[in-house]
Amino acid sequence: MKKAVAYYRTSSMSNVGEDKDSLKRQKFAVESYSQKHGYEIKAAKYDAGVTGDSVVGQRQGIVDLLEYCASDPECKTIIVENAGRFARNKDHAIRGLYALQDAGIESLIFADKDMDFIKEWSVNELNAIMPFLELVFAEKEKVDLTKKLREARERKKAEGRKKVEGRKSYAEKNPELVKAAKKLARCNDPKRRDRQKDTKQKLSLRKIAAALFEQGFTNSNGAPLSPSAVREVLAQKVPA
Repeated sequence: MKKAVAYYRTSSMSNVGEDKDSLKRQKFAVESYSQKHGYEIKAAKYDAGVTGDSVVGQRQGIVDLLEYCASDPECKTIIVENAGRFARNKDHAIRGLYALQDAGIESLIFADKDMDFIKEWSVNELNAIMPFLELVFAEKEKVDLTKKLREARERKKAEGRKKVEGRKSYAEKNPELVKAAKKLARCNDPKRRDRQKDTKQKLSLRKIAAALFEQGFTNSNGAPLSPSAVREVLAQKVPA
């Protein structure tokens, strides 16, 4: 089998961890490609929390893989899930390509496109950088869409619509719940008294939740509302 190493990268630490999908998805793509095309993955490195706009040759994962390849003359191929794992724009990609070539790497494969970036660059530079141009176009479309959505929300607000996004409030979904909770909040707890002032104490949030549960008001799972949810309910107003 042909020898290769695998490189993985995730930009945000919020997407790093055992319960996250980024690394698992990358491994699946690279390993599937390797099995299909007869490569044996001899080493793999993961740069977690490293942006795709960083200098390729200075990433610790890349440095470690280049050191491994230098020690094994038969291993001159790096496989990544896609172009974006290597770099996020063509300028970083081209500089990174030269850095890999200087270190003796002969192939950099994008598994999703079955494309060898280094070899394609030597034949057709435009075809080679197309995956990175696609990344730029996709990012621009994302920014444009976000801008359009923001402008639409602002127009709706200008038209007098008070609520244009987010989940509905309790007052909107279930005004009867809000009314019942407020009524209970005005009640006194007969089991609690301040002996010094001899004044009755109001029901706690937990007791209000229990009373609401008895009246048939529950959360989405059919359980009593939490004290924090009761506090949120009490803070809302129901139109008269």
